[in-house]
Amino acid sequence: MKIVDAILACRPICFVLGCFFLVIGIIGIILPMMPGLVNVLIALFFFARSSPRMEAWILNHRLLGPPVHNWRTHRCMTRRNKVMAITMMWAGITWGVIKAPLPGKICAVLLGIYGTWYIATRRETPVAAVATAA
Repeated sequence: MKIVDAILACRPICFVLGCFFLVIGIIGIILPMMPGLVNVLIALFFFARSSPRMEAWILNHRLLGPPVHNWRTHRCMTRRNKVMAITMMWAGITWGVIKAPLPGKICAVLLGIYGTWYIATRRETPVAAVATAA
């Protein structure tokens, strides 16, 4: 019975964390310096453990749903999303490099190179998956 109580106690915490990451994800979609989809995926993780309704809302959302569904089912991204993610990431890194001290500049560029490699090496969404998601 203690495990069930622990799971029930975690649900409100998971819900709050899901809401937090969803807001951060939506802001990240708008701002170039913050990752959007990553935070929406983290929110989906927390909602899967706390609120099936919010999980379904994200998965069925007109804008958020298709990329989340592609990542969840195929672990892939559309070419457009890859280009947008890499472009926005480097826009944020460029701004950070201008403002940061030397160790921050080096760290930002190295993380940017790793992030670019990671995104570029993910599979692209199959054509059939894009057609069914639209």
